[in-house]
Amino acid sequence: MDLPTHYSIDADVFWLKQAFNNLLDNARDFCPAQGKIAVQLKPNALHENVEILFFNEGEAIPDYALARVFETYFSLPRPHNQQRSTGIGLSIVQQIIQQHQGQISIQNMPANSLNFLANHGAGVLIRITLHSNFT
Repeated sequence: MDLPTHYSIDADVFWLKQAFNNLLDNARDFCPAQGKIAVQLKPNALHENVEILFFNEGEAIPDYALARVFETYFSLPRPHNQQRSTGIGLSIVQQIIQQHQGQISIQNMPANSLNFLANHGAGVLIRITLHSNFT
């Protein structure tokens, strides 16, 4: 991670940790056994925010589902066992990020399109933007 030692954000550590753990659990559930999972933090002093990127080499999310993944109770089957979750995890993640006046988005990514991860396959990227100071 490339964050200056003096950089910080005002946030509720407990809830952000819950959100990030949920995102990493989902990445692990949807990523193939030998697939890559990566996280990048990018501070932006000019806009007083930090961008956090979560990427996994899992299957692309179907177009119809991209707009729905943050809906409460919406769930996609896990590729390895076809089981579905409760569908509340990403909804809670979105609420946590919004409570921190942040933004969250999800998109499918083609192979080798991320500048912070060399030689990666196609996958899914979640982008979170959090302000350094929120009120």
